[in-house]
Amino acid sequence: MTAPGPLPRIGPTTVPRWLKASCTVLIGTLVVWVWWPLGSASVTPPEITAAARPVPTPLVAALDVDAFRAPVWVAPPPVSAAAPPPPPPPPLKLQLLAIMREGTAYKAALYDPDSDRLLVVGSGDRVSGQTVDGVAADRVSLRDERGVRTLSLREGGGP
Repeated sequence: MTAPGPLPRIGPTTVPRWLKASCTVLIGTLVVWVWWPLGSASVTPPEITAAARPVPTPLVAALDVDAFRAPVWVAPPPVSAAAPPPPPPPPLKLQLLAIMREGTAYKAALYDPDSDRLLVVGSGDRVSGQTVDGVAADRVSLRDERGVRTLSLREGGGP
């Protein structure tokens, strides 16, 4: 392998003398200007005299000390525990087995496990201390002293 030849020169390779001289003069001028001391500035301070001003009379007002005794933050009183709601009524022991249509009225077939009987009831009948409030195509409503409760047929006929 042979060594490459000299590289070709592109553009001027030397700085002209007039540019060197101009830069030297400029830098010298700046150095002298920076280090040249400034003239002393004499500032005469103004005379300040105390002018006779009227002395304000102090305002005398009664200080309400009780205003400073007011609490800054007051916690709200604890909420008294309200009486717990009454427990829900026990679930109905009656089981709705079927709903039958007799003419325009519906009747419900209920199983009473306490007496182990099958009952067929309509609106207004009494069963196990409850009154049948109404029978619809898919549910029966029973009323007692606790209110109205509803038994519904399950969808799909499964257990």
